[in-house]
This record gives sequence, structure tokens and C-alpha cells, in this order.
Amino acid sequence: MEPPSSDLDPIRDTAQFIAQGPDPALEQRLKQDLYAAVRKLKPTLIASEEERESGRFFASLPTNLQGLMALKLDMAIGFYRRLGYRAQDLDTPLSDVLSAEHISALQARY
Repeated sequence: MEPPSSDLDPIRDTAQFIAQGPDPALEQRLKQDLYAAVRKLKPTLIASEEERESGRFFASLPTNLQGLMALKLDMAIGFYRRLGYRAQDLDTPLSDVLSAEHISALQARY
């Protein structure tokens, strides 16, 4: 079974939904974060940067890991709904944007 084409990229779709339009930086950040999450669970799964950026790596994951990625994308949507999305904040440390109390609450929850 062939993985979906890059036209069917839920990570890109999520980034566009959050940013309300194309946002390559947010898309890349989401893909980096999701790849890091997968590598924590399955350190043996390795993908090239091209595979990650095209979305092919995520489309080829086992169903249970795809479900986890979908959950993490939903969490990203919830996070940005609460805080609002500003592209310039992508490289800003979380401690510059949120209080220590809010960071603790997010860490405990997620």
C-alpha cells in the first residue's frame, strides 16, 4: 500500500488550520516535534529529513503511532486556540510567553 501523496498531509493541514493559511515554519516545527515524539517511543524508526518534510514518514507509521500523532495534532490545535498563534513566537522560549504556573499546568496535562 502506497502512503498518501503530500497533498494529503494532516500535519500540513493542521499547520494551515492553526495559522489560517500556509505557514511552512509552523509545519516544519510540528513535523520536528512529532518526529521527536515518535523517536522517544520507537528509537529504531529513523527517517531522512526529506521523508519527514514530505509527510511520507508519518503516513508510513503503524496505525497506533498514527493515532498518537493525530492526538498530538489535536493538542497543538487546542494549545494555539487557547494562546493564539503568532509566527514570531515559534522561536521564542515558552517562559517568555507563559508564566511558570501555566507551563507547569501544561507539562502536567501533556
